[in-house]
Amino acid sequence: MNTPPSDPPAFPLVPSNRRQRPWLVWALLVAFMGVPSLLLYSIVSCFGLGSDAAALREAVVASSHSGLNRQAELRLGWLPLTAMRQGLRWVNLDPEARLVLDSIRSVEAGVYAFDDVGVPDRVGLLAAGDGALRPLGWDRIAGVIHEGDVVGVYSHAHPQDSEDLRLCVLVHHKGRLVLAAIRCRAGPLLAMLETAVRTAHPPRS
Repeated sequence: MNTPPSDPPAFPLVPSNRRQRPWLVWALLVAFMGVPSLLLYSIVSCFGLGSDAAALREAVVASSHSGLNRQAELRLGWLPLTAMRQGLRWVNLDPEARLVLDSIRSVEAGVYAFDDVGVPDRVGLLAAGDGALRPLGWDRIAGVIHEGDVVGVYSHAHPQDSEDLRLCVLVHHKGRLVLAAIRCRAGPLLAMLETAVRTAHPPRS
């Protein structure tokens, strides 16, 4: 005896998504935990120097035979600079200032004071900078010693792309040491500099 076919269900059957729900929960959990952690890391990383500038600082301390008192250290990476740029969109800035701000990828600086005990060797400061940064891929492009003041400028020899410009600066003046590093896109800055030079010195007809 044949069984009569059953009637089709009044509502179509929808496949269950229970197996997909754990992935959604994990994704939300990672988002809720990752975003605050990223913000916290960005805030904490602002109060310190990057690895290369920190290596330069330690080399100066080792070569100076004098204590170094930290007065200020600040580092702005991609996330703080992006937030700053977005916040300044509503501010009426000069085009040149906005171009400079948009070109900066990261910037960091530290200000220190030498102890009264001992005077750092001016030549030794540049030698310490060379010894610390050259193994990290930096070349000194300028070095000036004048009346006790020292200025050293370093450029990274292996940029990631054609517009990647990385500079590190060492300045000693009246017992204080300033270390600064900046990474930016060179193209817009060079174009702005070229425009400024042409404006100041127009070609003769």
